Amino acid sequence: MASIKYPVKVEEDKAAIKHELLASIEDELRRAEAAAPPHVKLLERYDPQKAAHILFLHSQGKSQTCLVKKYKYDRATVIRIISTYADQLGKWRELGGKLASYSYLNITSLEEDMIESVRDDMDSGELKPTFKDIKDISIAKANSSREAMLARGEATSISREEKVWTDDDYKKLMEQARNQMAKDVVPAEVVDLNND
Repeated sequence: MASIKYPVKVEEDKAAIKHELLASIEDELRRAEAAAPPHVKLLERYDPQKAAHILFLHSQGKSQTCLVKKYKYDRATVIRIISTYADQLGKWRELGGKLASYSYLNITSLEEDMIESVRDDMDSGELKPTFKDIKDISIAKANSSREAMLARGEATSISREEKVWTDDDYKKLMEQARNQMAKDVVPAEVVDLNND
């Protein structure tokens, strides 16, 4: 199967976004390096390309663990770089999210092409499909989607937060309920219908 070719305009847009993102990261690294005391050893000063690469990957939704395990960066360095530039990450994540969305759409398109090819092979009788036929690309699609969502700052999972009630909270609530009930009391006359 031939690789997917984007129209020239899409490739130009991707290149422009990547250039803008890298230029912004490099500008911020230069600013931070100039502001730091000269005796402080900083990755930004000694290897600015490495610091830029960490920020670039993180802006596209790569996790700290991914940067450590896959790209072999030191965890303490990754944490320091990310936390140092935390104020800029929102802007960078927006640009990185756009790049990640191109990757996600590319994988989605590839998956559709593979499904179509598998369908053609099934129709011709050359292939009896199994779950494994689409499993790997589906996993890649899910990972790419998660990275794109993370890069755009969207929730990748939602966790429920339980409120812990203390005895004091319970007493306050009961007091509020009693006060509200006392305030809402309407005087009424009791009429006995059984005694005529």
